Formats: sequence, C-alpha cells, structure tokens
Amino acid sequence: MAADTGIEVNRPAAALQSLSQQHLEQLVLERTAELQRNSERLAETQFAMDRAGICIAWTTVNTARFLYVNDQACSQLGYTRQEMLALCVPDINPARSPSSFRQLQLELGDSDHLPPWETVLQRKDGSRYPVEVKVYLRRSPGQDSFIFFFGDITERKRAQADADARLAELRRNNRALEELNGKLTQAHGQLLQSEKMASIGQLSAGVAHEINNPIGYVKSNLNSLVRYVDDLERVLDSYAQAEGRCTGQEAHFADLHQVKTEVEFDFVREDLRSLLSESVAGLDRVTRIVQNLKDFSHVDCDESWAMEDLHRGIDSTLNVIWNHLKYNCEVKKEYGDLPPVECLLSQLNQIFLNLLVNAADAIEGKGTITIRTGVSGDQVWVEVADTGKGIPAEKIRRIFEPFFTTKPVGKGTGLGLSVSYSIVHKHHGRIEVDSVVGQGSTFRVWLPLKQPALQPEDQPA
Repeated sequence: MAADTGIEVNRPAAALQSLSQQHLEQLVLERTAELQRNSERLAETQFAMDRAGICIAWTTVNTARFLYVNDQACSQLGYTRQEMLALCVPDINPARSPSSFRQLQLELGDSDHLPPWETVLQRKDGSRYPVEVKVYLRRSPGQDSFIFFFGDITERKRAQADADARLAELRRNNRALEELNGKLTQAHGQLLQSEKMASIGQLSAGVAHEINNPIGYVKSNLNSLVRYVDDLERVLDSYAQAEGRCTGQEAHFADLHQVKTEVEFDFVREDLRSLLSESVAGLDRVTRIVQNLKDFSHVDCDESWAMEDLHRGIDSTLNVIWNHLKYNCEVKKEYGDLPPVECLLSQLNQIFLNLLVNAADAIEGKGTITIRTGVSGDQVWVEVADTGKGIPAEKIRRIFEPFFTTKPVGKGTGLGLSVSYSIVHKHHGRIEVDSVVGQGSTFRVWLPLKQPALQPEDQPA
C-alpha cells in the first residue's frame, strides 16, 4: 500500500487532478501517517543513540565532516550538537586528515569495519584524552559515510599503567629475590666447601697427630739402633783384630769363617749401614710430610691474622697434593724474595690447592706447572701457570660463578674458584686470569702486604 501511495504521489499534477477528491485525501492521509511513523522511529533511534553509553559520530568519507553526533559524544568533547555539526574530524583528532580518511576506506576493502584502535582526541577546551575507536563503513549510491563508535579509556589506561607499574615492581622484586637466592646458593656452596676444607684440615691434623707418636718412638729406636750397630761393629772389629793375633790357630776359626761366608757377612755389614741410613732419611721425609699436613691445616695457630711466609704455605700445599701432581706434571718454582704477608694462611692454602689441582686437571698427558712469586709496591703476587688446554674466552667471565665448571660432568663441583675468589676478596686482593686455548692458563693472585683496618665481618669465625 505504501508503495502504491508513493507511486501515486510521484505522479504529475495533471494525473493527480484526475483523481477524485476522496481518493486524493486518502493518499494524503496515508502519506502523512507514514511520515509520522518514520519521524517517530527516527526520534526513537536518536533517543536510543543519545543514551547508548558510547560516543557515536557519523561523517562523510570525502570531507570528514560530521553528519550526526549523539549527546554522549557532545558531552565528552565539550561541544553542542550544532557546534559539532560545523566541525570536521581533524578538528577533534589532529592526527587525522581528509586524505587519511580515503586511506581508511582503502584499508576497509570489501569489509565494512576495522578492528578497534587507540588514538587521542582534543576537547573544546584544548585538553586531550585517549579513546578507543571502532569504525564502520556505510556504503550508499549517493555518498559513503563512516560511523564511529568511541569511548574515553583514560581510566583503563591509568589502570593499565598501574598494572604495568605493579608488574615492573614485581619483576624488580623477583630479580631481587633471584639475586638473593643466587647469593644464598653461593653462600651455601661456599659454606659446604669451607666445611669440606675444614674437614680436610681436621683430618690432616688428626693424621699428623696420630702419625707423630709412632714416628717419634720409631725414630728414637732407629737412632738407638744406629748407635748399637756402631758398638757391634766395634766389637766385630775387635774380634777381627784378636783373630789376626792368633797365628797358627786357624783351625779354631774354620767354623766362624764358614758361617761368615754363608751369611755373606761383608755384604750384610756394608748393606746394614745403607739400610739404616735410608730408614733414617725415610723417617725424616715422613716427619716433613706430617709437618706439611700441620702447616696446611694450620692446627698450631688460633686462625687469626698474622704475618706469614707464603712460600711455606705453597710448599706445604704442594706436599699435601703431590700424589695428584707427580704422575703427569713437572712443577717448577720461580720464587721471588717475598716479605711476610698479613693473612690467614690456611685460607690462602685453599687458594693454592684449588689453583694447583685445576692446573693439573687442565693438563692432558704430560705438562708443566710453574709457580712464580713476586713483589710490586705494597703488594705481592702468586702466579700458577700451566701448559694445559686453556679456557675459551666466552667462559673466562663465568669461571668465578658458583657451580660453574669447565671440567667434565661429575669431576668438578664448580666451587673451587668461587671460594678462592671470596677468600681473595676477603684479603682485599684480586685474581687475574690469562688463558689461550691450546696453550694453557695463568692465574695470578694479588695480595696487600698489610691489611687495611679489619672490619668485624673480616674476622675469622
């Protein structure tokens, strides 16, 4: 019916004149009712859009001029509806231009909408605020237009910024916890290593103490035996002289000569002296080893800072681990003239032990370990150089990290150099490393001759 009415209305005036008065009135009434209904629907639609809770704006594609804005958009931007309808999109969004609208149309392609994006709008008072925008393209034969839906996301951005700040704080706290955990792990590892070294020291001290007693009386008895042998040889010499004076009595000494021949008396007498001499030398070596064990474990001191001879510490450490070195290492000593150094010698012995063991482990087959010492100003240095396989450059910066090791799995704990570094730091010194793959490594420990004023944490426990 509405379609017929439309056709009738569009007829020429002459055609309308041919209609009866009654028919014409009917057409006018129907058309008026339809316009009324359309007007009501339009009012309802506008009422709904004004209270939609989101800003809505309708613009042309070519000019970007506003064709419609709802109350929410006007309120948010601070304009009246009449003011908004006199504006273009670039007036409230300086980042946009009419040419960018045409680009936006190209981006849409065959679609009628784009994913939402964020931008910044400018209010009438010049203030700016962030919004999220959704755009739809309405295609029509006369002129395409854009429908924009946008809303203020200031609170969301603030909440996001707060969340980002909290996340950053959590990450900082997490990093701090990881660093603390790393330090605790390092401290735990160093404590285990220190306890291990303390156990070795106690074992060494116990072995030295237990060996000292039997060595003492064996050495005393052996010295007495040497004197007794001297006395027996004097008696034998006297017998030989007496036999020489008994001329014509050779028959009486026939049995004695027979026994002397059977027991190889001359050889036994000569070898007995050699055996006694070697036994005394062996006991002296055992005594030196025991003393080295005592020096290494430092059982004769109260573990306080003292002026010490570093060469004595190096030598005692060498003797303690000699069995680990002697099969594939030639050890060369190039000692300088070192003055006494204020230190905790038993702890420095741990450094010497770690460096020497690492040097020996780095040597494949046969090689050389060279120990050098020297003085430079108010510092001394101890250097351990090996002809081993060397350390790759990318690993050198990590060798002092706890539990990092270049040794095969199961052979190294990764704590030796970490503990050494801590001991050197405690002595206010430093460790320098120089290594070439395939040629060997050199570790140089620098120590001050005198310690600065010691803090309570520097005192041994």
